Amino acid sequence: MKIKMLQLAIILSLLLVVAMPIISAENVPLTKKEISRFKKNEFGLVSYGHFWQNYEYHRNVNDEYIDFNTQITIYNTYNESITLKLKPIQFSEEREHSTIRENYTYYKLPNLDWVNIPEELTIEPFSKYTTIISTQIPVAEAYEQNKDGGFIFLITMDVEESQLTAVPAYKVFVTLLEPEPEIAPPMDITHLVPIGLLIALIFSFIIVYIKDRKIEEGEPLNEE
Repeated sequence: MKIKMLQLAIILSLLLVVAMPIISAENVPLTKKEISRFKKNEFGLVSYGHFWQNYEYHRNVNDEYIDFNTQITIYNTYNESITLKLKPIQFSEEREHSTIRENYTYYKLPNLDWVNIPEELTIEPFSKYTTIISTQIPVAEAYEQNKDGGFIFLITMDVEESQLTAVPAYKVFVTLLEPEPEIAPPMDITHLVPIGLLIALIFSFIIVYIKDRKIEEGEPLNEE
């Protein structure tokens, strides 16, 4: 009985060890390199080179919604946890963004309710937190209101601790395009090969037949 209890305890311990990374996967401790890169007592977005995402969509009559996800990572170098709420807001102006797409205007997102924001987040001290924000845009309505352009909106953060400095907003571009032109597949001529061989065989037969007839009738062949 004691052996069975010991075996059960070992199995439960192993399951707990396996499950721990999954449970704590949202808050990940910062590495020493990351801590040295960020300033002390601040929080912000891990940019990975930019603070924006561009989602391109080609119109498809079979699609009811445009679905895409935006992944953002927030870091915290304070000695205490930070609780914040993410929210989508409209960009300040409608204009071209040549770095995203030339000669193309991005307009305000018609409905911010299309953006599904998670509940409030808590980032532990000297940790980073990665979250997914999903967006679901109805295709028909989007193309009715896009004015031959696309949409832009921002993801910002509200922090409970008022003394903390706000971090930059994250831009999300939605580039709406017409269907990609269909490229005609290359012509399949394999089925024509037997026909070509048959025609060549018939011509060869006719030429041989004509020569044989000339020989029989005693006519010269005029061969060089």
